[in-house]
Amino acid sequence: MTSKLAPVGPIVMVAAAGAALYAVLTNRKIENTEAKEPVVARIDELIVYPIKSAAGVQVDHSEVTWKGLKHDRSYCIVVPVEESQQGGRGEYRPLSQAMAPRMSLIHPSLPNSEGITLSFVQAGETSSSIHVPLVTDGKRFAIIVWDNPAVGMDQGDPVAEWLSMQLEIPGTRLLKYLSTKERDRGHQDGHGLDFHYNFPLDVLSRASAAQLICRVPVNVGRTMDHRRFRSNILLDG
Repeated sequence: MTSKLAPVGPIVMVAAAGAALYAVLTNRKIENTEAKEPVVARIDELIVYPIKSAAGVQVDHSEVTWKGLKHDRSYCIVVPVEESQQGGRGEYRPLSQAMAPRMSLIHPSLPNSEGITLSFVQAGETSSSIHVPLVTDGKRFAIIVWDNPAVGMDQGDPVAEWLSMQLEIPGTRLLKYLSTKERDRGHQDGHGLDFHYNFPLDVLSRASAAQLICRVPVNVGRTMDHRRFRSNILLDG
């Protein structure tokens, strides 16, 4: 017995063709997705700032601790606070580039067990340098860094005089951060992140820096690049 197939209508044929086309396009889309490499940002620069608000040191690698890159913001330049304004904020306050733009010309070396070297670099030329031996038995000063208390040890008169001369600000001092263990105290004040603001690592991408810089008025009187944002990790890609 021979069976007869029912005639296929145009609606069924169109539906079948559509299903076939969808299958082809879907498979092609899956193939393209699998073949396309994911876009991943890469670390373009690593920058350590041994002295808060001074110039950075670009490095090829760095040890990362819970406090951020090793040696980052472990020193701080401070200036005296008038007695009438001290209150509970201490005798000294941190100096920043907003108050002293010449701080960007202070180029420190990476610190080591023997101390740190500072150079004053202007127009690409070093006009003066000083080696600062690590002081471990100096006077301690309590300061406030963005509402966070911190304790630093004074690194001596020679570097204080040198900084005052280079920055053209009298009374400046250089402090080395003291950890809770070094302070020999039973509790920890502040966030314990050396002389940081609030976070252990500052991350920025070149694209984000470019977007921010293009919003700066052209008449600000100075050029800008990503270094103005003082990031530890600069991403690209």
